[in-house]
Amino acid sequence: MPILFFRVAKFLVEQNLARPFLVDYEDGMMARLINDDKQRVTLVPYSDDTVTCLPEDAIVVFQSMTPWSIFPNLKVAKEAKIFFWNCHPFNLVTFFPGFRFLAYKFPRLNRMLASILLHRWFDSMQSFIGLLDKRRAIAFMDETNWENTNNHNRYKVEHPQFLPIPVEVGTEVALCKAPCSGPGLRITWIGRIVDFKFYPFKRFLLSINEVSKALKIPVSVSIIGSGPAVQELQETISGLDAIDCRFLGEKALEDMRGFLDNHTDILVAMGTSALEGAARGVATILLDLSYRDVPANYRYKWLFQTTGYNLAEVISSKHSQGNNQSLTELITDYLEQPDKFGTLCAEYVNEHHRVETVAKRLTDMAAKSELKWQSIEPFMKPISFLGFSPYLYLRMFRNRTP
Repeated sequence: MPILFFRVAKFLVEQNLARPFLVDYEDGMMARLINDDKQRVTLVPYSDDTVTCLPEDAIVVFQSMTPWSIFPNLKVAKEAKIFFWNCHPFNLVTFFPGFRFLAYKFPRLNRMLASILLHRWFDSMQSFIGLLDKRRAIAFMDETNWENTNNHNRYKVEHPQFLPIPVEVGTEVALCKAPCSGPGLRITWIGRIVDFKFYPFKRFLLSINEVSKALKIPVSVSIIGSGPAVQELQETISGLDAIDCRFLGEKALEDMRGFLDNHTDILVAMGTSALEGAARGVATILLDLSYRDVPANYRYKWLFQTTGYNLAEVISSKHSQGNNQSLTELITDYLEQPDKFGTLCAEYVNEHHRVETVAKRLTDMAAKSELKWQSIEPFMKPISFLGFSPYLYLRMFRNRTP
């Protein structure tokens, strides 16, 4: 998410709409972006060893996080306005460290266990979310983030504010890319090879392998990205007999854009990566996320077909259809009208995700926030793990008589 905050800050500086400060470790991603871009965006270095002071009249915008995770060495004026941007569906979910998979696979079970075994943290989270909601101090990047936050918490945000993530778009909507000149189809994946992205991409590779055979069209898949699940992905690819896959590793942003422009017919991605390609007029298939194998009848979709600003939903039964021909249908449509789908994807990005639109909405929402720093300071105090056992004992045995 650092690049999202940097893009907004960069736009505000360029348009002279505000004087943004980005708080980051000196070797952090935002710090590197500021140094590389040589912009007027000001870095406020954060350290675990010293207090970091923010300007007294600042409006402070955080990516949403558990209140006990807010950096303790920040010194903020008590009357400073605070605003949270929720950019990950599990940022406001209470779970045991290392057990996020439990929160994903069994949300009701996780909520029950958290409310009992981690009741102090869970109860604090309910009060914290309620405070943000009532003070209009939180916005969600899409409906998935909002719904997931509600599903995992007792407090329900009934009237959410939405703030889509931004991407840089040219002054005009990107023209559709020319179809490939050869007989084959060039597909590119961009994204980290990690658990929740690995399983949907694995399913895509299995599906496109069958599509290639059914439609008798050569398909090449270029994989831009790396991550802990690369070996598993290589094992999947070794069993494919119709498509050609190659790993390109990580690429710098400009190199990646050049590859999209010159060597890609269809992009497969989720999140910001999907927006990057679509903004350049690349026909973009948007994948959803999963922490386990995805069924063969998963329903694929173009980016412009998404709703609620969603850039990756948690895959459930509603994402399946009666047969496994979904990808075949998408590819057939593309081959029949290769000049259509890139334009539709670009128009979607232009309408909903332009950095200009998002930056102005963010500054407006943050300025209207009624949350002050002094109101969240009590939530930042460390919570002792001691004391949960007596509570668990009462919950288990309160209906029993001695």
